[in-house]
Amino acid sequence: MSKKIWDKFANKYEEEVLSLTKVPQRKKQILAVIKKGRVLNLGTGSVPYLNRELIRQKNKVTATDFSKKMLEVAVHLFSHPNLEYKLADSRNLPFSKGTFDTVVSVNSILPEKRKEVYRIVKEVYRVLKPKGRFVAFLPSFEAVIELMKIYNTKPRFDKKEFRVFDSGQWQCFHTKETINKIMKEVEFKKYKVKKVINKTKEEVKQIKKIYGIDTLKYPTYHHFLIAEK
Repeated sequence: MSKKIWDKFANKYEEEVLSLTKVPQRKKQILAVIKKGRVLNLGTGSVPYLNRELIRQKNKVTATDFSKKMLEVAVHLFSHPNLEYKLADSRNLPFSKGTFDTVVSVNSILPEKRKEVYRIVKEVYRVLKPKGRFVAFLPSFEAVIELMKIYNTKPRFDKKEFRVFDSGQWQCFHTKETINKIMKEVEFKKYKVKKVINKTKEEVKQIKKIYGIDTLKYPTYHHFLIAEK
């Protein structure tokens, strides 16, 4: 995960990065399963949509990112007394054990190496309260490869580590099998994974704008994970 690369996206996030938190249906999916109280928004990025709704839901929110510029833009776009922005690396979170009722991650678990996915999810587990909930949208490895084959005639991907060279860096994506494996390794008590097709009006609009691809014709999808400690 390159901070320099993500710094470059801070002021033009919505022009170059798919923002699921802008999609009303996806926000509803997340908000419906939040355990209210203290919420950690992991890898918040610069857009305000999810943080605003979490605050409206009367949660106390901590929003982290490892990009200082992302946080600078985020603070400018939306601030609130119950919202704290914090510069932090998801692989080593600066919070005590059992701090949060819910941890949310939307397209933010994309490290360069597969072993770092374990480190991030292990940190999520650590900072959750007993019976706390982990809610995440995880980008699909299979779907992004198909998307890149359409967009780029020579996509670079690593089938062994389920990685894709995207946005100028290697990033780990996810399959149902890799999610099952990591949930068992980290010892979440129960979890479920749902395949979510990106076919809403806002998703189709964003993907067409960013990638020039009609996802009604070439469907893509994410994995929606709900796990309990």
